This record gives sequence, structure tokens and C-alpha cells, in this order.
Amino acid sequence: MSRIKILHPNEIKIYDAPPQFSGEERKSAFHITTVLKENLEAIRTPTNKVGFLLQYAYFKITSRFYAVAKFEPRDIAAATKILGYESEQVDLQSKYIRTTNSQHQEMIRTLFGFKPFDELARNMLVSKANILCRTHVNPRVAFGVLVEFLSEKRVEGVPYYVIQEVISEAINDNETGLADSLSALLSDEQKEILDGLLEPEPDDSGLSPIENSRSKLTILRTINHSLKPQKIKDSVSRFLFFKTTYEQLLPVYKQMNLSAETIRYFAETAIRGQSFQFKRREDSRFLYLICFVEYQYFRYNDVLIDVFIQSCQNNLNRSRQRHRDELYDREIVQRGTTKESEKFSIQYCEIIEKIGTVLENHTLTLREQNRQIKEIIDAIPVAEIKAKFTKSVERSRTKKHDEEFALILESNSIQLQNRVSRIAQEISFDKESSNAHLFEAVAYFKLKGSEIGNKSPLLFLEESDQDAVFDSEGKLRVSLYKALLFQAMMIGMKSGALNLTYSYRYKNFDSYLIEKERWQRDKEELIKRAGLSELTSFETVIENLRKMEHRHFTKTNENIIAKTNSHISFLPDGSFRVQTPKVEQIAMPSLSELLPKEQIISLYEVLSAISKASPFLQSFLHWQVKNNKGRPSDQLFFAGIMGYGCNIGINRIANISQGISPRSLENVVNWYFSQENIESANNAILDLTNRLQLMPIYKKEKGQTHTSSDGQKFNCAVDSLNAAYSHKYFGTGKGVTVYSFIDESHRLFHSTVITPSERDAAYVIDGIMKNDVVQSSIHSTDTHGYTEIIFGVCHLLGVSFAPRIKKFQEQQLYSILPKNEWATEGYKILPKGQIDLKLLENHWDDILRFIATIKLKEATASQLFKRLSSYSRQHPLYRTLNQFGRIIKSIYLLQYIDDLELRQSIEKQLNKIESSNKFAKAVFYARNQEFYYATREEQSIAEGCKRLIENAIIC
Repeated sequence: MSRIKILHPNEIKIYDAPPQFSGEERKSAFHITTVLKENLEAIRTPTNKVGFLLQYAYFKITSRFYAVAKFEPRDIAAATKILGYESEQVDLQSKYIRTTNSQHQEMIRTLFGFKPFDELARNMLVSKANILCRTHVNPRVAFGVLVEFLSEKRVEGVPYYVIQEVISEAINDNETGLADSLSALLSDEQKEILDGLLEPEPDDSGLSPIENSRSKLTILRTINHSLKPQKIKDSVSRFLFFKTTYEQLLPVYKQMNLSAETIRYFAETAIRGQSFQFKRREDSRFLYLICFVEYQYFRYNDVLIDVFIQSCQNNLNRSRQRHRDELYDREIVQRGTTKESEKFSIQYCEIIEKIGTVLENHTLTLREQNRQIKEIIDAIPVAEIKAKFTKSVERSRTKKHDEEFALILESNSIQLQNRVSRIAQEISFDKESSNAHLFEAVAYFKLKGSEIGNKSPLLFLEESDQDAVFDSEGKLRVSLYKALLFQAMMIGMKSGALNLTYSYRYKNFDSYLIEKERWQRDKEELIKRAGLSELTSFETVIENLRKMEHRHFTKTNENIIAKTNSHISFLPDGSFRVQTPKVEQIAMPSLSELLPKEQIISLYEVLSAISKASPFLQSFLHWQVKNNKGRPSDQLFFAGIMGYGCNIGINRIANISQGISPRSLENVVNWYFSQENIESANNAILDLTNRLQLMPIYKKEKGQTHTSSDGQKFNCAVDSLNAAYSHKYFGTGKGVTVYSFIDESHRLFHSTVITPSERDAAYVIDGIMKNDVVQSSIHSTDTHGYTEIIFGVCHLLGVSFAPRIKKFQEQQLYSILPKNEWATEGYKILPKGQIDLKLLENHWDDILRFIATIKLKEATASQLFKRLSSYSRQHPLYRTLNQFGRIIKSIYLLQYIDDLELRQSIEKQLNKIESSNKFAKAVFYARNQEFYYATREEQSIAEGCKRLIENAIIC
């Protein structure tokens, strides 16, 4: 069995060497306690005493023993001196024999309460490794987990090769076992279907000659993001291939019950690899291919739903715009009608005045008066005036507002149907978790297609729409019905009223949480692992918050009464304003004075210098944990980082670089550039920055880290379902939002690329939770990053949330205590609402399950928030989290009013993220600073490389 390369040779050397002590650390490690002194006194010779002390000191730090040959000379000298011997009295190489060494190790294990690494311990380690490999944890991560596992189990540490061997066996056994089980389950017909993925398309496929020479696997690995009808049709055709294949293999999937991590690993390997590579793999190829089918099928479900939602939204937006335009045109007409009416009124008044003048002229006879009046009337163009007036009235006469909009929806329906009808018919929806009326309507549409009639389900529609879908003769207006059905489906899929059976992003909300049965069965263990033990008692939590709330209400108001808070002022209507003076800037020399004059430092030089100080390039691991040969040169990684991070493009940077071929660079990017690797590389640089002596200067309080996040808009130059229109930011084009996180030391510790229509708040928790290097104590955002739920969730995660809320004085304060209890105090800042404690108590267990899911990383916070916040506001968990968040938000607002230093700190931290956005534009400079990547994954890789360059420059 070949061993898998896990650590870099330099890392192995460091791991297998004794710890490197500084002067102070050596004093601490070699400190002789009473117990240690007793053991040393039992040893006779100076050599054995020094050997024992060295083993003891090393074990104290690393829980490991080392060969005598690896003992550090400085440590030997220090131990000899501490024990009062001369160096000539100590000869570890020849006199510290193996038997004595082993006896000492047993004594040291007993002192520290550790067990030896024996067969039982190895079996435990193998069992843990098998669990990790079944979920396809990265081997480097698995290595660290196993080292920590031995320490937790109080088992002595082992050399690198032992853990490497255990992980290699686990990975090989896992893949071999899965491949063998799968091969036994697959029928010959199913194997033939899977092997067909590795063959070229048949001649009648309709593909171009170039495509025709490629295998189905190669053709089907990419997913189109266009909203053009023909492109959607092609995507649906590919989706149907995966749907048919998946259904043919469904019994096998059920029996194999592969984890999502396993499927992703083998599927991504198939996507990145070449068809010929899998043909050589005998029965193991079926494992890669069956995972590829499920992975792509689920992804196609999600992408087609994105297409469906965007098409429906675009159609709805166009209909609304057309309706607004027509209303505006009619308003212009109505203004003209008003002017015509005024003109007619003046003419009538003039006629009446003339007739009145004739009648008042008593010199005229009755006959003369009648004649003159007749002449006046005959001069009036009655027919012309009547025609004009009638026309104006007809033009100004309006139909019912809803009916007009219905007509527009009806007229735009065909265009929408061309895009989404097939999607609606082919996607599988989950009956159990979907709205019954909406699911019934969708099922009817699937059954009838274009043949729907008067018996179509209507209960999913509003009552007004139920009447509108029938014409005056009682016949169903089919086009309008379909438009309203698609619109309802769009809202349902976004809101959780219509959930998919096969999906990663549009499943029932509850399926993202820890399973209820598992939660009830293992609740105590899950809560302990998530660090939520202090939150299990609802009464204790609420009592602590009640005291905190009372303290802040009292303090804030008493400072106002005592006029200690000089920055608040009250208006006659009872409202107030709070001013935040700017922090006085301390004059400091410019950093430019420290940099070389009139000299350009190349980005390559920056990355190369940082790579020597921090092993961040070692974070770029091959996607396949096995079967990867030789590591590419550092230059290829630097080129890939700059190609993505500066937006130059991979092909272009290969073409303009000496000694780099496009094919080699493309291969490196394909196999080594993943979101996980780039995140790990960024963390390595952040860790280096954190070790610099300059870093503590930026911290306001020792032991606390203030972080912030903000979104930045970038145009997108290609079709992407992750991009959206925004005339304000992108004009007539589409774009994306890069949501970035920064700490006090200017370390950019997380970023993600999202659709501009998504609210930033859904991603705040992701940034706080995902990074292990930067641990946020207090986090700030602008108004877009705040919701009341975020306040509550941050508090439960142990992070203070401190956003800058626009017009915060208009925010409503809530109290746990009844409102009337505060009215008698004479305070100016009072609560206007009361918390529903009964609701909180009834659903406290649901909150704990929700928070445990996030802390244990069973699902990302953004996944949960996007599904939860889009649900009806009547969702019990939504209302409960909202109620809890109101408590925390009210306490924060009281602090914000009272604490000038807090307000200034928030402003200062938000200024840092805004400055970093300008820096980001300077780094991502090429190709008009537009994204040229369609998928969120590729966009995130580009953004991660940009952030890596920024962190390298900052460091």
C-alpha cells in the first residue's frame, strides 16, 4: 500500500523534532516541581537524570517522546546546568540506554496520566480515521484531528509516519470498500449506463464535430447559466439525462446511502479529471461516475430553479414597469382631459354671459332678444365640442387596476412559458413539506401541460385572482393562469412553501437542521460539543438578561437626567438625537517614508517573500488525496493566484509569463485551486500577521477583537445566475456583491460572493464562524447587515453584535418587564413593546437546536437564514428568534446611546472595511474590474485569490 503524502517535508521535520524553546519557555518547561524532584531523586546517575528531565519537559509540551539523537544540544546543556552537573558528567548518546529510556517514559506517562500508544490505542485511532475518511475530511485536517484525538484520550503522541500510515489505510480501505460494495449492487445494465458516460456522444446527438469527439462526462460537467430560451432548453435536456440516469440508479443510491461529502469528493474528482483516467480504474470508476450523476443532478435542480426564479422575477418586473408606464401615460391623458374640461367651462361661461347681457338689455323687444340668443347658440360648434369631450372622457375612463395588470401578465405569459414551462413540469417537488394547494396546482400542471381547463386548481390563488382567471363567458384564461401559477411557484420556492425533493439549496428548512431524532437522542452530547451548556436553562438565561436590561435602562436614563451624557438632545415631540464626535487623529509619520523611494516592488516578489515566512503555498493541496504525482513549482501557484486575484485571467497570465505553459497552469488551477485551499492559504498568512509585534498596537482592548463586514459591488461580464440587475450600481448590466470581513489589524479574514438582491445580514454569521484564526469578540456592520435575528444569534454564539443602524433613534425598544413598570420612573428612554416570554419558553429547545447546527457546522448560517427568513413571518422559529433578538437589540441600543467610546469604535472599524474596498479595487484592476466567471464557486475562488494578495501586501 502506497502512503499518501500529507505534510510537506519541512513540516514533517518540524513535527518529528522536539519543541523549539525560547529562553522563557525553557525555564518553564524545565521547572522542577516537588513531584518531579521526588522522581529525579530516585534516579542514580547524572546521565539518566538529565535524560529523564529532557523527556519530561518535551512530553509536558507535546505529549510525545523523542529519540535521544534528536535531543537539542541547548536543551541538554540547560537540563545539565539545572541539575547541577558538568557537561562531562553527562553522555546521553552512549549511556542513556534504551531500557532505561523506556522505564523513564513509563514513569512520565504515569505522572501525566497518559497511556502508551499500544494496539488498543492504534485501533481507536484507526476507528477515528475511518470516520474522518468516510466524510472525506482533507488529509491535512485529518492529521491535526488525530493528533488532537490522541491528546484528548490521554494517549502519548506518535511520529508522523504512524498517523500517515493510519490515514493512508483508512482512505484506501474506504474507497476500496465503497467500490466493492457498489460493484456488487450494480447490475450489468446499470454498469453499462455508467460506462456510457465515458464514451463519445452518438452521431445523431446534434452536437458539433468538436463536441462529438468528447465523452458525455466531459460535455456534461459544465452547467449553463444563461436565461436565453434556447440555452434553457439545452439545460433542461441535460437535466433530463441526469434525471433519467438517477432514477435508473435510485435503488443503488438508497442502499449505498453515501454522505454528501463523499458524493462531492468523488464527483468533483470526475469533473476535474479526464475520461481516459477513469477508464483505467476497473470497478472503482463506477464509484466516481455514480457520485458524478447524483452531484450534477442535484446541482442542475438548483440551477434550473435559479433560472425559473430569475425568469419569473424578470417577467414580473417588466410587467410592473409596463403597468407603471401605462398609468403614467394615462395620467398625462387625464391632465389633457382636465385642460379640455377647463376650456369647455370657460366657453360655457362666456356663452352664458352673452345670453345674460341680451336678456338684461330692456331696449330690445322679446323677438330681438330671441333672435340674438339664437345667433349666439348657432355660433357654438356643438357637434365638435361634444365629440372632443366624449373622446376625452373615453380616454380618461380607466379599467380596474388589477384587471389592467392581469392583462399585462397575460400578454407577457407566452414569453415566460417559453422559459419555465419545461422546468415546472420536470422538477420533482416534495409533497410532504410543501403547501398542499400549491403542490396540487403544480401536479395538475405537470399532468395536463398545455391542456389545462376550467377544472384547474385555484385555491393557491388570492380570491381576487381566482375571479380574474375567468373571462366574461366563464372560460379559463389559460395564459393568465399559467403566469399566476409560475409567479406563485417562484414565491413558494423562495419562501419554503414549495420545496424540492432533490436539491442542495431548495430543500425543506428542517432538513438543514440537526435531525430531530438525533437531537432528542444525543442532545446532551451535542450541546456539550457546541459549548451551549450554559444556555440549556431558559429561566437562567432570561433572568440574566432581565438584570442586564434593567441595569442598562437605569444607567442610560440616569445619565441623561444627570446630564452626564452631553451628546444626546431631545426634540419637542419627544424624539432624540445622539451625536458622535470624530476621534481626534494623532499625527503620525506616513508609512510611505519607510518604503523604498521611486522603486516598484513586484507582486511576485511580495508573494515569494511571504511564502518564505509563511508556508501558505502548502495549503494548496491536490483535490485527489491519492494518485497525484509530484508537486508543481511555486511559480505556477503564484501565476494562478495573480491570474485570478488581479483579474488578469489564467490564459492571459500564462501567455505573458516566461517559462509557464497555459496547459500546465490550467492543470494546477484545476486540481489545486479550491475554495477550501484558498481559505486555508489566507489563514496561514493571517496567522503570520498575527505573530508580528506590530499587531497588538491595533487592538483597542487586549484579548478582544473588533471586526466588521461590508458589501462591495462588481460588474459581471458573463451570464451568471449569481449576478443580478441593479441600475443604481451596474447601469444596464448585471453584477455581484463581494461581502468582506476585516479585523482591527486590517486582516481580511473572510469573503464571499453573493447576488446583489440578497441581504448582507444572511452572511454575517458565516464570516464570524468560518475563520479559526480571527476570533471575533464584537462585530459591526452597516444597516444592510443587521436584523433583529442576527442580534439574538450573535449573542448565543458569544459575539457582541454592534451595527451602525441608520436612524437608530427610530428603532423600537422592548422590555422583558411590563412597560408600565418603567413609566413611574420618569425616564425619557422607555420601551414601547414587551417580549413574549411564553413564545420563547415554548421554543427554546428549537433555538438551541438551531444554534447547535451552526456551531457544529452541520449547515452554514447563510443556508439556514436564507430559508428561514424567506418563510412566512408566522414560522415559529422565526418569530422566536426575532423575539429573542429584540431583547439583545434593545440592550445594545441603550449602550449605543450611553457609550460615546462604543459609537466611535464602531465608526472607526467600519471605516476600515470601507478603505479596504478601495484597496480591493486596486488589486482587482484588470478587465474593467468585472467578473468573468459564471458560477459562485469560480467567483469565490477569484475573490479568495484577490484577498490572499491583499493579505500578503498588508503583512
